[in-house]
Amino acid sequence: MVNEAIEREIEGWQKFESIMYEEDRKAFDKMMLEARQFLDAFPKSKQDPAEVLILTLIFQQQKVINKLLAEIEMKGRKKGK
Repeated sequence: MVNEAIEREIEGWQKFESIMYEEDRKAFDKMMLEARQFLDAFPKSKQDPAEVLILTLIFQQQKVINKLLAEIEMKGRKKGK
């Protein structure tokens, strides 16, 4: 199953978490948790699990960037009034 393969990929990344500072570990854990929320979009994917995970993480980051840019734009409009 694809999600099982992705979970194995995430488990493989845990070695990076073990060398992180506590604050970074928390951010890493949050990032992995959020990525898991989108993995159902790839139930029959033939892609490499690492590719799916990386694409999911990039997508999540882009959503955050878009939200922040929209907030900045709104604040700019309010100041311009």
